[in-house]
Amino acid sequence: MIRYSPLFLMLFITVALNAQDGPIKDYIANYYEMLNNLGDADLPLRDRRMFRSELLDQYFLFEGSMVWNELRPEGSRYIPPREYLDLIITDFPNGIVFRYDQLEVLSMLPEGGNLNAEIRLTAFASTGKETMGPFPLRFVLSIREYSSTGIIARIKSIDRFQQEMVTLPLNDPDSSLTIPPILPGAPSSVSDEKPVENDTTPVQPQVDSPDPSLRAVANIESSMAYIVGGIFSMGDENREENRSPIHLVSLNSFYIGRFEITIGEFNQFVEETGYITYAEKQGKSKIVQEEFWTEAEGINWRHDETGKPRPSLKSFYPVIHISWYDAINYCNWLSRQHGFQTVYTISQDSVAANWDANGYRLPTEAEWEFAARSRGEDIRWAGITHPYGLRAYANFCDRNCNFFWGKKRYDDGATLTARVGSYYSNALKLHDMSGNVAEWCWDRYDPKYYRESTDNNPTGPFTGDFRVVRGGSWGSHMKEVECTYRNFEYPNQTSATIGFRLCRNAD
Repeated sequence: MIRYSPLFLMLFITVALNAQDGPIKDYIANYYEMLNNLGDADLPLRDRRMFRSELLDQYFLFEGSMVWNELRPEGSRYIPPREYLDLIITDFPNGIVFRYDQLEVLSMLPEGGNLNAEIRLTAFASTGKETMGPFPLRFVLSIREYSSTGIIARIKSIDRFQQEMVTLPLNDPDSSLTIPPILPGAPSSVSDEKPVENDTTPVQPQVDSPDPSLRAVANIESSMAYIVGGIFSMGDENREENRSPIHLVSLNSFYIGRFEITIGEFNQFVEETGYITYAEKQGKSKIVQEEFWTEAEGINWRHDETGKPRPSLKSFYPVIHISWYDAINYCNWLSRQHGFQTVYTISQDSVAANWDANGYRLPTEAEWEFAARSRGEDIRWAGITHPYGLRAYANFCDRNCNFFWGKKRYDDGATLTARVGSYYSNALKLHDMSGNVAEWCWDRYDPKYYRESTDNNPTGPFTGDFRVVRGGSWGSHMKEVECTYRNFEYPNQTSATIGFRLCRNAD
C-alpha cells in the first residue's frame, strides 16, 4: 500500500476515474460477501454476530455513518450501521441474500487528507419468498490508502441515489434535506450526557426519506413502537418544584408513535371529514415574529411558525397550530379508520376516556416520560449517546433561534421545525421526544399532582383548566426539552410550537 499526498490525490483523480476503479469494485464485492454471510441463516447465530462485528469494524467509518434502510419500505429512513445490520439478523431469521449490479464510480475527490469516492449501484435483496428492489444506492467511501491491488477505506454513508434532487434556496435551513447526514464523532458507545460546549459546527439532521412522514394512514400502526411496561422513578427532585417528588410509577405495555403526526397526515383527516380546527374557529393562533410571540389572525394548521402558508414540500413536517381538542378528534377518527374502539367520548368541550378501548389516543404524561427516558432510564434528554450531544437528537433554541434564551454556541441545523425523524432517535427508536414540537398529553395539569399521584397507570388529576404539554420545541430553552420537564396550556389554545404523537394500549 502507498500512502498518498494531497498533491498526488489531485493528479490521481482523472486517472482513477478512467482506469483505476477496480480496487473500489473489489471493495464493494467484499462488502456484499460479508453482508451475505451475515444474512446466512444456515450459519450459527454466533458466527452471524461475528460478521456483524467485522462489518462494523472494517467497513463503516464510525457510528455517525448512516445507511438508507431499504429493508423496511413502509418505514424507510436513515439509520446507524449497527441498527441496520441488526435488522438482518432479527427481522430475517430464515435468511436474506443481497446482490447488486450496474456499479459505477461517479467521482473521487480529496477531503481532509483522504479520498472521497462516490459510487452508484443497484441493489436487490431476496428472502426466498420475495425479492425486494431494485434499490438505486449511492455509497460514499473515505479512502485512506489506495493501490492497484486494493484499498483501505470506510463507508461514510449509503444513500438512495436520486437522479433529480430537489433544489432548495441556499438560505433555507433545510437545504441539506436531500443528502444523508455524515456526523463527525466517535462510536455511539461513547456516552456524553452534556452537549459539547462552544462548538457551532452545524449538525446535519438525520434526514429520512419522505416515506415515514408521508406514510399512508393505513401504515401508521406499523410505525408505532411497542413499549414493554414496567416500574420507574418519575420526576426530578433537582429541577422545578412541579417535577417533584420523585415517585414510583407502574405502567402497562403500550404502543407509541415513532414520529410526531405530520401535516400530510392531518390533511388527510381534514379532507375526509371536513373537520374545522379550533384555530380556524377562533380565527387566530400564536406565531413568532422576529424575537417575539404574537397572536395573528387567520392562522391555522395550514400555516408555518411565522404565519406563512405551508408549501406542499413541508407535508412531512410536524403539524402545528393544533389544539388538544383537535388532537383527540384526530385520534377518534383514526381509530375508526382502523376498526378500533374509539377512546374518547366527546360532547362539545367535555371529554371522557375509555381506558379499556384499543383505539388511538394521546399518551398519558407518565407514558410519555417513560418512553422519552427509554423505559425510565436516568437520562436528562431523550437519546444522548452521540458525542455531539443534544444537538444530534433535538431541535431546540440554538444559534439559529432569534429568542434571547437561544444557546448561541450550539447549532442543531434547523431554524424552526424540522421534518419528522430528522435527528437521532432514543434507544426505543422514538424521534423528536426532545424538541422539534412540544406534544399534547392526555392529563390535566396540576403542579402538585406528583404528591398524590396513583402509582398504577396514572392518568392525571380529575380537575384542572390546563392540559399537560411535554418535550419542548424548536423555540425552547435546553431545560425545556429535558425528559422530566412539565409544561401546560389551555386545551383550546394553539401555537407554532405544539403538536402531538399517537399512543395505543398494548395489553
